[in-house]
Amino acid sequence: MKTFTKMLFMALILTISTTLFAQKSIHSFVGNSAPDKMEMTRQVLGYNNVTVPLTPEGMTRAVGDDCTNPIVISTLPFYDENQTTIGRGNTYDETCLNDYDSGEDIIYRLEIASSVTINVHLDPLGTGYTGMALSDGCPLSSLCLAMSYDLSGNQEPHSFTVSLDPGVYYIMVDTWAYPDNIEAFNLLITEVETVPNDFCESAIEIGEVINYPFSTIYATDDPSGETDGPEIWFNYKAGFTGYAVIDLCGSDYDTHLIVWDGVDCPPATMIKDVDDGCGYSGLQSKGIIEVVEGNIYKLEIGGFSGDTGDGLLSIYEYEECNLECPPLGIDENEPCGEDINGGCNMVTPAFTNVSNGNIICGNLWSEFGIRDTDWFEVKLNGPGSIKMIVTAEETLIFGLAGQNVLGVPGCENNTGFLSNYKVLSPCQEDSIWVINLPKGTYYLFAAPIDYDLHCPGFSYQAEFEIIELPSGFIKGDVIASDSGLPLEGVKITAGEAVTYTQSLGNYILELPVGTYTVEANGFAIAYSAVTKSDINVVLDDFTTVNFILDPLDAPELLTAVPGIEQVELTWAEIGAKTDGSKIVMGDIFSKNDYIPGTTMNLDFVLSIYSPDFEWGEYAELVFPEEFEIESVGDLNGVSGVIDGQKVSWNGVFYDSDTPQEIDFYVQVNVSGDATGPLVLLYRVEGDGYGLDPHFFEGPVTVYEKNGDYVPTFNVYRRKIIPGTPTYFIPICYGVIGNYYFDEIFLGGDEWCYYVTQIMPDKSESPASNVLCATPLIRPGSMCEHAIDYGEVNSSAMNESLVRETDVRWFEFDVPYTMDIAVRLYNTNFDADVILYSDCDGTLLEDSDFCGGAEYDIEKIYSLLPGGTYYAMVFGNEEEFGDFEIFITQVQVFTIREGWSGISTYMNPSGDLNIASQLACFEENMIITIRPTPYGIWWPSQNINTLGDFSSMIGYKSKMEIEMTTVIYGTENPDKTVVLPANASYLPVRVTAPTSTDDLKNQLEGKLLILFDMYDPTAVIWPDGGLDNLEYLVPDHAYMINMFVPAEYTYPMPSTAPAPNFVQPPARVKLEVWNEVINTGQPHFLSLHVDALASLELGDYIGVFNSEGLCVGMVEYTSNENNHFIAAFGNDEYTEEKDGLDDGELMIFKVYRPSNGLVYALEVTYSDKMPDVDGLYKLYGMSMITGMKLGPTAIGEEQFNSLRIYPNPTTGLFNISGLEGDFEVIITNAQGQQIMSLELNGQTTLDLTTQPKGVYFIRFTNENISKITKIVIK
Repeated sequence: MKTFTKMLFMALILTISTTLFAQKSIHSFVGNSAPDKMEMTRQVLGYNNVTVPLTPEGMTRAVGDDCTNPIVISTLPFYDENQTTIGRGNTYDETCLNDYDSGEDIIYRLEIASSVTINVHLDPLGTGYTGMALSDGCPLSSLCLAMSYDLSGNQEPHSFTVSLDPGVYYIMVDTWAYPDNIEAFNLLITEVETVPNDFCESAIEIGEVINYPFSTIYATDDPSGETDGPEIWFNYKAGFTGYAVIDLCGSDYDTHLIVWDGVDCPPATMIKDVDDGCGYSGLQSKGIIEVVEGNIYKLEIGGFSGDTGDGLLSIYEYEECNLECPPLGIDENEPCGEDINGGCNMVTPAFTNVSNGNIICGNLWSEFGIRDTDWFEVKLNGPGSIKMIVTAEETLIFGLAGQNVLGVPGCENNTGFLSNYKVLSPCQEDSIWVINLPKGTYYLFAAPIDYDLHCPGFSYQAEFEIIELPSGFIKGDVIASDSGLPLEGVKITAGEAVTYTQSLGNYILELPVGTYTVEANGFAIAYSAVTKSDINVVLDDFTTVNFILDPLDAPELLTAVPGIEQVELTWAEIGAKTDGSKIVMGDIFSKNDYIPGTTMNLDFVLSIYSPDFEWGEYAELVFPEEFEIESVGDLNGVSGVIDGQKVSWNGVFYDSDTPQEIDFYVQVNVSGDATGPLVLLYRVEGDGYGLDPHFFEGPVTVYEKNGDYVPTFNVYRRKIIPGTPTYFIPICYGVIGNYYFDEIFLGGDEWCYYVTQIMPDKSESPASNVLCATPLIRPGSMCEHAIDYGEVNSSAMNESLVRETDVRWFEFDVPYTMDIAVRLYNTNFDADVILYSDCDGTLLEDSDFCGGAEYDIEKIYSLLPGGTYYAMVFGNEEEFGDFEIFITQVQVFTIREGWSGISTYMNPSGDLNIASQLACFEENMIITIRPTPYGIWWPSQNINTLGDFSSMIGYKSKMEIEMTTVIYGTENPDKTVVLPANASYLPVRVTAPTSTDDLKNQLEGKLLILFDMYDPTAVIWPDGGLDNLEYLVPDHAYMINMFVPAEYTYPMPSTAPAPNFVQPPARVKLEVWNEVINTGQPHFLSLHVDALASLELGDYIGVFNSEGLCVGMVEYTSNENNHFIAAFGNDEYTEEKDGLDDGELMIFKVYRPSNGLVYALEVTYSDKMPDVDGLYKLYGMSMITGMKLGPTAIGEEQFNSLRIYPNPTTGLFNISGLEGDFEVIITNAQGQQIMSLELNGQTTLDLTTQPKGVYFIRFTNENISKITKIVIK
């Protein structure tokens, strides 16, 4: 049965109507939405962002590690005992197990010969948050046939049952990322018989029942069901007309109930869907439905997230009670939706005053996350008892509001919780009775459990019995022994009654008749505490108890010396006192003293409090060598583990937002040489949820029984915040000696301190004097105090992280836009680094690349604008240690897919050979060419005549895919490129895209053409009237042709962000023509604007070789400027012909989308260009000044009578009206040919075997071509 622990208390964050907080809390305003259970689990563990290694370093793959070598199961039953996932790696983490596939995993292969139902049972042997799943494929996908997991982390066994057909299946066992493996587990697979009502069709017929037993353990997942995982089915036939309660509250697992109307399978009409519904502490289901006698309702019973177990089903008639106010009852007179007695939940508190015998007839309601709370005020004129008797139409909670000091009136004395309460079911009567209360004012409370009870709400009745007890009085005076003067402010306690002495040192307490122990405690005013026992209180009489208190000495705080993130304190102790037993208070307290030479239990109490709902999940104690650890007790139900001198508890031992004290013990053998106070070190950690800090740590002192008195000290501090009141809080208990180092993260604020001394009689001395100090900020611990690294390329710096949460910030300058690398090396911990552009948290994204230098951590950032940046070094999983940081300039170097020009602006470091510099490109590099002197790097042929990769020249390269690497070295300071006459490659020697305006100015009258070899639309051709290249981009090189030799000097990049360089659009693809291939062998064609006048906007002009291959095209988009076509020659590095041969005639055609026709095109060349004969030439340049469409009348009329019907079609369609012989080719939307035939006249075609979609029919003869679309529906 699931325990109601973490799931319940996490709900306190937003508070649903059935949480303990909502019941015990006296507040009316709570959250109105509840987190789902998976979210609660994530809040338990943190979001699943822990990365478990795929294969642990130094390990080889074993049987069961992955799908290629699984553990084979061929016979049943199968039992795998003491198996483990340790060392197997996190091979698969995107499966149906969701967050439960993030640890190391193991794979089984299950071979099934005949149909069978199996139960797969996993016992994790103490590991929490385990999961397993079964699938018919491996790796397992996001959809599996069956799965189960330990949702609550209770370390319990879990299982699933599934029916399988013959075949091969795979089982994966895994965990959440924390813990990241299963140390040991048992897996049992057996054949089973499914439950008789496993499927919708086999539902068991029932009527009204009470505690009808059922089980889902051997149920399977019926696809017609709505619950997750296995479910069972009942057909409930109603024996009455009215409202029926379907109740699973006696079940031992987390149930899920769905009620359907009728007996249909699969069911169609859902009536009710209930998960949790059994009061404030239940994970079982309960719902009410309206029924008609004789009608049948289908019940589907499953479990939350596939949970299974044994259960009890009850179905009974719902009886509604209607309360009527009795004749002596007092009407609350509060209209529904208003609040006249909301007590401490109101801005101005208001209460209903009640006295003995009053019966209040009230109304309660709730909506939108707000509930009505009714408060009742009772004034006791003397000691007494209060009884509240309640009945109601709906479930409510009632009780006594807690007080810090009993009987003191006012909301400021209220604890915010009920100190005594009951949860009352509808139509029942119950009461609370609080006895022996001191004289004073008390508040009682009633509120609905449900937060969704709209008006008119429901009625309740509350009767009050108030009994004043026979009483007497204790009175007296308290004076100081050193002065004989009265002491004001001494706390007097007798039983539950508390008061303080007045200005004359006098006090008086009224108490029920009886015998008491009376204490006068003067610690708050620096005086001692004295207790007197066996004080009798007599009816209506006074008993005098006087006290004399001694002044308390205080230690003297001598120094408070600030350092980096710390303050050193020293003090002088109080003079020696008489012998006595010892005790020290702290976050973990020692409850007894040790006896040398014995075996004994050391008793402790853990005091823990987290107001922001962080749960305690880990605690440890480290013992000195005088203690040999024998055994360890549980910490609030969590088992302890012994590891040498350390004891630890790993699990949830605190799950509240209120202070708790948890007792525990450790059994030790005490050395006979042990003497005096001995110090243990403790650490307590939360789950990381909520605000900092997430842990506390310190020493706890254990004293020798009857040993000599050794002074110990408690240290207190407070932070000085101008304009804000702050308070001293204890930071360390039981300090031995006269000094203490207080670590302050992150420094920079003023802190004040005092100390107290633990006296021989176990009391705490008055506070010492106060000293203040301001610890220094550790350089680099905050962005605003970052370490000045200097400029990019400055020398590496050595630094350290000194604690778990430490970080180190570095500030550095980038002089102008460039690529940089931030590297960490010589690290001795799991380090990482990220980059920000400011101290406001603007995170920069690093670049992906192949290759790289050999550093522990390297992050590459591309095109950082000039300015100041901030690198933050931190430890993963809060590790810390030493590191070196180096920030340097690099080039993020990308070569695009296909043919392109490349160049680098870096003078590379290391092995300069291009094959080494671009080593990670080798598998996808087809060829790189240097034109002068000619050289190639052709990896597939093992040819490399290029030698060193130089920043002085450009290259031409062809890649299978686009890839990015990093070039290391120093930037070439020479920004001047010498350009010879005729063709060459222009390298780019700047770090950011630069406008071509400066190039055009420097090379005016000298430039023939500048062309991007990758993008056929990017060209500057002054004589061709083309200017379509806006930027020169790093990594690229450009084909340039000069009339005369010249020089071009690049301008240096500025500090401004790099221009928004847009990659060229994808090349146009037409159904009528093939896709043009950029072969890197262009012939340049300028289409003069006047020549285009005979065309329609939207026409496409194509260039073809003699085999009909389109080798270049352009869309006619504007009648105001020239257009450009690169006609590509054949690529000598491919086997197929993909371009024009040298000297081959270029053939022109026009495709007109407006009518789907293709026309021949006659062109006229300008004689002012170098190439006028219409023949292809590598880097040839031609201008077309005239165009004439081919014989448009010839053949066009052949389509006048063309009909294709029906269209759309189911696959069969007719073609008629063609005149002449045509080749007919049908393609799908992806361009794949479906059918081809020769046709003259008419025919019927059958495409019924093709999938639905769009298809294209192309009709072609020697004169004309037409494309028509047809749709198969």
